[in-house]
Amino acid sequence: MTKIKMKRVLLILMLPILMVLVSSCDIAEKKTKIEFGLKVGETYSIQISNLIKSNEELDNIIIKKDERVLAGFSFTPTSISPDGEIHLKGSINFIEVMKEGPLGQIAYNSMVDTSDIPIMAKPYYNILNKEFSLKILKDGTVNAVYGMDSILVHSMDDFEIEEPQLIAYLEESLENQFSNEVLFEQFERMFAVFPTKPVGVNDTWNKSVKLSAKTPLLIDNEYRLLERNNGVAIIAVNSRIASDKDRIKTNPRRFVDQDLVGTQMGKVQIDEITGWIGRAKFEYKIHSTRNNTPSKQNAGKPLLVLSEIEIKYEPFASSAFRDIAFTPDAVLKGDGIGMTLTGMGVVFSSLILLYILFSNMRRVINFRFRFGKKENQADSDSAKAKQLEKEEAMTGEINAAIAAALFFLSQEMHDTENTVLTIKRASKTYSPWSSKLYGIRQNPR
Repeated sequence: MTKIKMKRVLLILMLPILMVLVSSCDIAEKKTKIEFGLKVGETYSIQISNLIKSNEELDNIIIKKDERVLAGFSFTPTSISPDGEIHLKGSINFIEVMKEGPLGQIAYNSMVDTSDIPIMAKPYYNILNKEFSLKILKDGTVNAVYGMDSILVHSMDDFEIEEPQLIAYLEESLENQFSNEVLFEQFERMFAVFPTKPVGVNDTWNKSVKLSAKTPLLIDNEYRLLERNNGVAIIAVNSRIASDKDRIKTNPRRFVDQDLVGTQMGKVQIDEITGWIGRAKFEYKIHSTRNNTPSKQNAGKPLLVLSEIEIKYEPFASSAFRDIAFTPDAVLKGDGIGMTLTGMGVVFSSLILLYILFSNMRRVINFRFRFGKKENQADSDSAKAKQLEKEEAMTGEINAAIAAALFFLSQEMHDTENTVLTIKRASKTYSPWSSKLYGIRQNPR
């Protein structure tokens, strides 16, 4: 095969590589639809921790609360309906609580305190490994949570202390943390991050979430897709929080009428294949903007002054999220194909260009040598031409003028002169001042 044919073959091979590079750029910018892809029979788990620090005011007295509640949930899809509703069977497999209340301290870790369970932690132990149900749609919408309220009814079984005030306090604590309504809002806030349409890097979307606490809150969330890598999406969350005045007006006896405002910031890591939350962290800061006392319906209820809440979602036990790295589905749905084709295209294109460069190196050198030789020859020809011009310009008149100038120069030289030098010698008169005869070192004797 001649060199010309070889170059044609290389050029033909480069065309599809360039096309692949262009198409791979399009693949890298491909949008993704983040939704649930759970499989029936597989177990998905998540660990949710709530760190709450708040100040409440009651009768001009500030009540400080500092509590930490951590729970590990496991979910197994039992069925998926044709319209995309997923039925999951859930349970609480792990609880860690650290809470200081007016009636005592609750400190319990179900993985550590397995044999000797504290008395105050017995209700938390009673709700472990009990099944409840969750219904969600593929787009992350939570339809229902049921079964936890019936579990909480039996949470005080075998409780040894028959103190009505203490029992009411523990029942209220469990209800505020694990009731159907609280878990519904917890999972709704957890999966509200799902976009309603396919999104690409730096795309934004908005969703609102309602929370039914003592004062109902409305959270306006703004989400932005920061990064996609190996089928994992990282999403930033920036939200504004305010009191839900409409719900307060509809049920003034249940809710405390307060003007609360705040912000929420965080990041969420989602598996694009299953749609399951891998890791997330949210930071809430809420404070009151009203200084007056509550209404008559809310008299005697504590007012929230300031609250800081940190919520974390992390893998727990054998979470399926830990096993998604470098699976074929993750590469297909993520940017693996685009990155692979781009890298291969760059490498092969570079090799082809280097081959063409080195194969034509001799021609480049010969061209440069010939070009330099031509320049030198042109310079020598121009010098000879100038010399000939000078020789042609020397006429007889010019020669005669030069000869006359040399003659007159020689006639102006002086004759030879004799040099006579005269030297006059002066006699030296005697002076006693210079005589050493009268020196001071002369011996007077």
